[in-house]
Amino acid sequence: MRTTTLENTLRTLDPAPPTGDGRPARADADLHRILATPRDSGDRSDHPSVGDRPAVGARPLVGRPRRARWRAGLVAVAAATLMVTTGVVGIDILRPTTASATWTPVGDAVPADAPGVQQCEQWWQIESSELRPVLQERRGDTTLVLAADDQGRELLCTATLRDGQEPIGGMTSVEDAPIAQLAPHEVSTTFVDTTFEEAMRQNGWQAEGSTTVAGDVGEDVARVVLETDAGPVVASLADGRFAAWWPIEDDSDTHPEVRAQITTADGETRTETLRGRG
Repeated sequence: MRTTTLENTLRTLDPAPPTGDGRPARADADLHRILATPRDSGDRSDHPSVGDRPAVGARPLVGRPRRARWRAGLVAVAAATLMVTTGVVGIDILRPTTASATWTPVGDAVPADAPGVQQCEQWWQIESSELRPVLQERRGDTTLVLAADDQGRELLCTATLRDGQEPIGGMTSVEDAPIAQLAPHEVSTTFVDTTFEEAMRQNGWQAEGSTTVAGDVGEDVARVVLETDAGPVVASLADGRFAAWWPIEDDSDTHPEVRAQITTADGETRTETLRGRG
C-alpha cells in the first residue's frame, strides 16, 4: 500500500475534522490556557491530597497485640520499648523462613548454658530482672525460655540463632500474682501469644509468625499435646511448667483458641481449651 493511500485510509478512521489553517493557532491558545490553570483549581474534594495518601508499598499499622520483636543490634533500646506489643498487619508467608523450615513438633530440652538460653538472659538483663529459667527447649533454630522470679512475674522469650546472622527474638512478660496451687491433674495457662513479622531480607520479602503457649501443670500431668493448624504439637514439660510454639502462615487470628489433649499419670486423657490469663 502506498503512503498516500495509507494516510487517506487512516483519516477515514479518525473522527476528528481535518486541521485547517486556523487550527494551529487555536490549539496553541488552548494549550497555553491549560498550562496556566492552577493545579488545585476546580472541585477536587473527592480526591485525597498527596499527603493524605499512603505511600506506595506502605503497610498499615494497627494496634493488634503482638510480642515485641527486635534484632540483637537494637538491644540498646530502652527496656520499656522491648515490652511494647504493637505490630503490623501480616500477609500470607511468601517464602519459608529458617525458623519455620527447621521447626519440629517435638522440642528438645536444652541446658541453661545453651546459646539460645544465654541470648534470652542477655536480653532480659537489660531491665535488671531477677528472673531465672524454669523451662527451656529448642525446636530447630529457635530456643524458647520460660522464666520466673519470686514476685510472681513470668517472662516468655524466644531466640532464633542462625549462622552468619544476628539473633532475632521476642519477649512477653506478665506480672500477675502467683496462682493457687494446682490440683495434680490441672493445667493453668499463662501465655497464649501470637506474633507475626514481615520484612525485606537479603533474599527477598519474607514473612513469619508463630503462636506460643506456656503455663503450669499439676504433678500428675504427664503429657500435653496441642491441636494446631501445623498438626499435633507436643509441649515440653519441666518443673511444673509446660511450653510449646509452632509456625503460622498469617495473623488473621490474634487470639486463637488452643485445644489440648492432656494425659495424666494414670493414663487418662481429656481435651481442654487453653486460654491465657486476663
